[in-house]
Amino acid sequence: MTTDARHGARVRLASLLLPPVLAVALFVGWAQPWVQVTLDDGVRIAAAGDRTAAVLPAIAVASLALTSALALASPRIRPALGALLALLGALVVAVSARAAGDPVAAASSSVTELTGVEGERSVRALVDVATLTPWPIIVAVIGGALSAAGIAIALTSRMWPRPIQRYDRPESGDAGGQRSTPERSAAPPAVDADASDRQRDQSIGDWDALSDGRDPTAR
Repeated sequence: MTTDARHGARVRLASLLLPPVLAVALFVGWAQPWVQVTLDDGVRIAAAGDRTAAVLPAIAVASLALTSALALASPRIRPALGALLALLGALVVAVSARAAGDPVAAASSSVTELTGVEGERSVRALVDVATLTPWPIIVAVIGGALSAAGIAIALTSRMWPRPIQRYDRPESGDAGGQRSTPERSAAPPAVDADASDRQRDQSIGDWDALSDGRDPTAR
């Protein structure tokens, strides 16, 4: 294997391994608290990613599906799949930025679930303090890495080496590589009708000689 082929194989392996790792990291970040809210009566609420960024699991699953498709896609399709992966990463960054830009709105569903108060103005009136945890920033970084991986795949996937086929269809033939042709069965020998008639007449004559008391072999 040449140096370029080895380099292409390494790039391909890294491109296929990084998106699944980032997808798992998205699942982890989605389960963590993103916003800490303190109400005006002193009650504290922790709003996790399942409330502030409910779309993250769908993005993670789509990233895994795109990675699986990349492993089987042709060189012409890979850049498009890489571009889609980059768009998913940008969507993660946008979701994280939205939660970080307005923590109260991000945690409003958690506040409504606990207090029963609905409406943006009513929820904001109840909230005394809303602080962000590091997880929105961490998830935004993960999304940026996913987007960068998608761009790298779109630019380099045409140079990936072809996967080696382990099983090839064997060619029929002998050890020397020559095709073997089935031997034709020998045709049955032609039956000589005259000889058969002569043999039958001789047998009848022998029986007649025995019937007359003569020796059929004395001729």
